[in-house]
Amino acid sequence: MKNKQSDILLVEDDNRTAKLYKYYLRREPINLIHVETGKDALNYLQKAVPQVLLIDLGLPDMNGLEIVKYAKKNQLNCILIVITAEDSIDVVVDVMRNGVFDFIKKPFKPNRLVTTLRQVIEIHHSDHCFIPSETQEFIGNSSAMQEVYKTIKKVAKSKASVFITGETGTGKELCAQAIHKNSQRWDKPFIILNCASIVRDLMESELFGHVKGAFTGAEKNREGAVSSANGGTLFLDEIGELDLDLQQKLLRFLQQGTFQKVGTNHEESVDVRVVCATNRNPQAEIYIGRFRSDLYFRLNAITIQLPPLCERDDDVLVLARTFLNRYSIIEQKRFKDFTPKAKKILTEYQWPGNVRQLQNVIHNVVLLNEGEMITPKMLHSKLNTELLYSPPSDISDDSHTSQKKSTVKPSVNVEPVKPIKPDKSVKPDKFSINIIENDDLRSFREIEREIIMKAMKFCEDNVVKTADLLEISKSAIYNKLEKWNKDC
Repeated sequence: MKNKQSDILLVEDDNRTAKLYKYYLRREPINLIHVETGKDALNYLQKAVPQVLLIDLGLPDMNGLEIVKYAKKNQLNCILIVITAEDSIDVVVDVMRNGVFDFIKKPFKPNRLVTTLRQVIEIHHSDHCFIPSETQEFIGNSSAMQEVYKTIKKVAKSKASVFITGETGTGKELCAQAIHKNSQRWDKPFIILNCASIVRDLMESELFGHVKGAFTGAEKNREGAVSSANGGTLFLDEIGELDLDLQQKLLRFLQQGTFQKVGTNHEESVDVRVVCATNRNPQAEIYIGRFRSDLYFRLNAITIQLPPLCERDDDVLVLARTFLNRYSIIEQKRFKDFTPKAKKILTEYQWPGNVRQLQNVIHNVVLLNEGEMITPKMLHSKLNTELLYSPPSDISDDSHTSQKKSTVKPSVNVEPVKPIKPDKSVKPDKFSINIIENDDLRSFREIEREIIMKAMKFCEDNVVKTADLLEISKSAIYNKLEKWNKDC
């Protein structure tokens, strides 16, 4: 892999600067192509697509951002890096929104460019479908994510419905965006409707629209998500939250391609591809009667199961560096990387909140600290506040690495505990519970709480073993425990 050369297109109007960059990169396994104008860059991109595109924004004939937007619009499978003397927040946010992987401000040290290029070349050589977008966190080199990328490539061009499952925070919306951006509908609308965030009484109107006077407050006609997505993709997030009556209407729409707005009998037709997602177990929802089996089988033409972050090998560091780079730019900080001990903490932590939790942790650490390297102490202060979870007990600043682990004291008054590593081979010998006792019928929520709490007690409060025993996600148990603690 190291011997494989990567084509790098450098768009830089100053020849002396271009020669300097070539000198910086002289030992790297790359083929550097240099053009001086935006026009020359666009002409090159119409004939060939490099692995990496290095762009100076201050070009003589156009703003380099136009090249960035061209690459995004035409879905060029290349990684974008901007090099510029401009550093205003507006400029930074604009380029990052257009799918730029990194933003390097002039002047910079040679290793800044070399390190960034090595990182992105490794990403490109990992043979996954790198999709230029506003959401770069849908990346990873792990075998689990490689399977996800392969499935996306296979299904993106079809019109089939896709059912995405996975724990909260694993990137289901990003997966749906990747499917849309790689489909023939990429230039058409991508409409997101979160079924869990809308009042149940208004859900049908949000989905199908309504006419004036259909209900109190309907003062004018309104297009729903289905109409807005015409020609493109409709992403129904948390689809398990739809009530059964609306599930039936959605099924009818999927079967016939027609729908009625609330308050009218007029049939309308649209051309929409539906992608949906849930963090629940669909089969379990069907079994207890909260999800229609016919709707599930209609939506489930293709299933994509997103792996939890704890099962994605070294993706944690790839993602952490991506977030660190992004928030260092946005928050105007100097952070460049993590110390070795900080990397160890990141890779050993179980991340019950998955990628979303990792992103929030890195953002928080960048905001509240200063320096060039993220240290264990910085991570420690944040992770020890995370619900029901703490970082490893050997956390300390690198300045104290000569001390024995047993003498290291955390910087906060919270006793940190070592993350629990899942042990699939260890299961309790026997577990049983009477769902109905003394012939008294109880609500499903009461039964659910009793089962989880008894399972937790049986597994000695080990959340991982409890999740394995009940065959549900760890994050589901954490969410339940948090809710029940608030209710107390």
